[in-house]
Amino acid sequence: VERLHHLENLTHNMLRFVKGEAAQIESINITDFLNEVKQVIEPQTQQYDLQLEVKDHSNGIDFMIDHEALNGAVINLLENAIQASHSGDQITLACSVDEEAILLSVQDTGSGIEFAIQERIFEPFYTTRSEGTGLGLAIVRGIIQSMGGAVQVNSIPGTGSEFVIKLPNQSGEA
Repeated sequence: VERLHHLENLTHNMLRFVKGEAAQIESINITDFLNEVKQVIEPQTQQYDLQLEVKDHSNGIDFMIDHEALNGAVINLLENAIQASHSGDQITLACSVDEEAILLSVQDTGSGIEFAIQERIFEPFYTTRSEGTGLGLAIVRGIIQSMGGAVQVNSIPGTGSEFVIKLPNQSGEA
Protein backbone atom coordinates (compact mmCIF):
# COMPACT_ATOMS: atom_id res chain seq x y z
CA VAL A 1 0.00 0.00 0.00
CA GLU A 2 2.86 2.40 0.85
CA ARG A 3 4.43 1.61 -2.52
CA LEU A 4 1.19 2.41 -4.35
CA HIS A 5 0.92 5.72 -2.49
CA HIS A 6 4.49 6.49 -3.50
CA LEU A 7 3.76 5.76 -7.17
CA GLU A 8 0.69 7.97 -6.98
CA ASN A 9 2.79 10.77 -5.45
CA LEU A 10 5.47 10.32 -8.11
CA THR A 11 2.89 10.68 -10.87
CA HIS A 12 1.39 13.71 -9.11
CA ASN A 13 4.85 15.30 -8.74
CA MET A 14 5.59 14.68 -12.41
CA LEU A 15 2.37 16.41 -13.42
CA ARG A 16 3.06 19.32 -11.03
CA PHE A 17 6.55 19.64 -12.49
CA VAL A 18 5.27 19.66 -16.07
CA LYS A 19 2.50 22.16 -15.25
CA GLY A 20 4.82 24.36 -13.17
CA GLU A 21 2.47 24.36 -10.16
CA ALA A 22 3.44 26.15 -6.96
CA ALA A 23 4.75 24.26 -3.96
CA GLN A 24 2.46 23.34 -1.05
CA ILE A 25 4.58 24.47 1.89
CA GLU A 26 4.05 23.01 5.37
CA SER A 27 6.03 22.53 8.57
CA ILE A 28 7.55 19.08 9.01
CA ASN A 29 9.91 17.52 11.51
CA ILE A 30 13.09 16.31 9.81
CA THR A 31 13.43 13.23 12.02
CA ASP A 32 9.83 12.22 11.30
CA PHE A 33 10.44 12.83 7.59
CA LEU A 34 13.53 10.59 7.55
CA ASN A 35 11.65 7.84 9.40
CA GLU A 36 8.77 8.09 6.92
CA VAL A 37 11.11 7.78 3.94
CA LYS A 38 12.91 4.85 5.58
CA GLN A 39 9.62 3.04 6.15
CA VAL A 40 8.68 3.40 2.47
CA ILE A 41 12.06 2.35 1.02
CA GLU A 42 13.13 -0.35 3.49
CA PRO A 43 11.13 -3.21 1.89
CA GLN A 44 12.99 -2.61 -1.39
CA THR A 45 16.40 -2.54 0.26
CA GLN A 46 15.59 -5.79 2.06
CA GLN A 47 14.35 -7.37 -1.16
CA TYR A 48 17.72 -6.70 -2.83
CA ASP A 49 19.79 -7.57 0.28
CA LEU A 50 21.05 -3.99 0.72
CA GLN A 51 21.96 -2.31 3.99
CA LEU A 52 20.08 0.94 4.67
CA GLU A 53 21.51 3.38 7.18
CA VAL A 54 19.87 6.64 8.23
CA LYS A 55 22.13 9.28 9.78
CA ASP A 56 20.08 12.06 11.34
CA HIS A 57 22.18 15.03 12.46
CA SER A 58 19.27 17.46 12.34
CA ASN A 59 18.62 17.77 16.08
CA GLY A 60 14.99 17.02 15.25
CA ILE A 61 14.14 20.52 14.03
CA ASP A 62 11.03 21.43 12.07
CA PHE A 63 11.29 23.20 8.75
CA MET A 64 8.99 24.63 6.11
CA ILE A 65 8.94 22.58 2.93
CA ASP A 66 6.75 20.97 0.29
CA HIS A 67 6.54 17.67 2.16
CA GLU A 68 4.97 15.58 -0.59
CA ALA A 69 7.35 16.82 -3.28
CA LEU A 70 10.48 16.41 -1.12
CA ASN A 71 9.35 12.92 -0.15
CA GLY A 72 9.03 11.98 -3.83
CA ALA A 73 12.42 13.47 -4.69
CA VAL A 74 14.28 11.67 -1.90
CA ILE A 75 12.58 8.34 -2.63
CA ASN A 76 13.46 8.75 -6.30
CA LEU A 77 17.13 9.18 -5.35
CA LEU A 78 16.95 6.16 -3.04
CA GLU A 79 15.40 4.02 -5.78
CA ASN A 80 18.19 5.06 -8.14
CA ALA A 81 20.71 4.05 -5.47
CA ILE A 82 19.01 0.67 -5.14
CA GLN A 83 19.20 0.12 -8.90
CA ALA A 84 22.92 1.03 -8.92
CA SER A 85 23.76 -1.28 -6.02
CA HIS A 86 24.55 -4.96 -5.69
CA SER A 87 23.63 -7.46 -2.99
CA GLY A 88 25.36 -6.56 0.27
CA ASP A 89 26.02 -2.92 -0.68
CA GLN A 90 25.15 -0.07 1.66
CA ILE A 91 22.88 2.90 1.04
CA THR A 92 22.97 5.85 3.41
CA LEU A 93 20.34 8.56 3.84
CA ALA A 94 21.82 11.41 5.84
CA CYS A 95 20.70 14.81 7.04
CA SER A 96 22.62 17.67 8.57
CA VAL A 97 21.64 21.23 9.37
CA ASP A 98 23.47 24.50 9.79
CA GLU A 99 22.13 28.04 10.15
CA GLU A 100 21.83 28.51 6.38
CA ALA A 101 21.00 25.12 4.91
CA ILE A 102 19.49 21.70 5.38
CA LEU A 103 21.50 19.02 3.60
CA LEU A 104 19.97 15.69 2.66
CA SER A 105 22.19 13.13 0.99
CA VAL A 106 21.67 9.73 -0.56
CA GLN A 107 24.87 7.76 -0.90
CA ASP A 108 25.46 4.29 -2.30
CA THR A 109 28.46 2.00 -2.65
CA GLY A 110 27.31 0.83 -6.09
CA SER A 111 28.93 1.13 -9.48
CA GLY A 112 29.22 4.92 -9.65
CA ILE A 113 28.56 7.17 -12.63
CA GLU A 114 30.99 7.87 -15.46
CA PHE A 115 32.16 11.51 -15.51
CA ALA A 116 30.80 12.19 -19.02
CA ILE A 117 27.37 10.95 -17.94
CA GLN A 118 27.36 13.04 -14.73
CA GLU A 119 27.19 16.19 -16.85
CA ARG A 120 23.92 15.07 -18.45
CA ILE A 121 22.00 13.08 -15.82
CA PHE A 122 19.71 15.97 -14.84
CA GLU A 123 18.67 16.59 -18.46
CA PRO A 124 15.07 15.59 -19.26
CA PHE A 125 14.82 12.33 -21.23
CA TYR A 126 18.49 11.44 -20.77
CA THR A 127 18.82 7.89 -19.48
CA THR A 128 21.34 5.08 -19.49
CA ARG A 129 18.74 2.42 -18.64
CA SER A 130 16.73 0.62 -21.29
CA GLU A 131 13.59 0.82 -19.14
CA GLY A 132 14.24 4.39 -17.94
CA THR A 133 12.34 7.50 -19.03
CA GLY A 134 15.06 10.01 -18.22
CA LEU A 135 12.60 12.07 -16.20
CA GLY A 136 13.37 11.04 -12.61
CA LEU A 137 16.43 13.21 -11.96
CA ALA A 138 15.06 16.09 -14.06
CA ILE A 139 11.97 16.09 -11.85
CA VAL A 140 14.09 15.85 -8.68
CA ARG A 141 16.10 18.89 -9.79
CA GLY A 142 12.94 20.82 -10.70
CA ILE A 143 11.31 20.03 -7.35
CA ILE A 144 14.38 21.03 -5.34
CA GLN A 145 14.87 24.24 -7.34
CA SER A 146 11.20 25.15 -6.82
CA MET A 147 11.93 25.08 -3.06
CA GLY A 148 14.92 27.41 -3.46
CA GLY A 149 17.44 24.59 -3.26
CA ALA A 150 19.93 22.74 -5.41
CA VAL A 151 20.91 19.14 -6.04
CA GLN A 152 24.31 17.87 -7.09
CA VAL A 153 26.00 14.57 -7.74
CA ASN A 154 29.37 13.41 -6.45
CA SER A 155 30.44 10.13 -8.01
CA ILE A 156 33.59 8.21 -8.75
CA PRO A 157 33.11 5.32 -11.17
CA GLY A 158 33.53 2.00 -9.39
CA THR A 159 33.06 3.38 -5.86
CA GLY A 160 29.49 4.66 -5.72
CA SER A 161 27.59 7.91 -5.86
CA GLU A 162 26.24 10.59 -3.57
CA PHE A 163 23.39 12.94 -4.41
CA VAL A 164 23.20 15.99 -2.15
CA ILE A 165 20.08 18.14 -1.77
CA LYS A 166 20.72 21.58 -0.28
CA LEU A 167 17.64 23.45 0.92
CA PRO A 168 17.49 26.84 2.63
CA ASN A 169 17.07 26.56 6.41
CA GLN A 170 14.12 28.80 7.07
CA SER A 171 13.74 27.61 10.66
CA GLY A 172 16.75 29.62 11.81
CA GLU A 173 17.88 26.63 13.89
CA ALA A 174 21.14 24.73 13.49
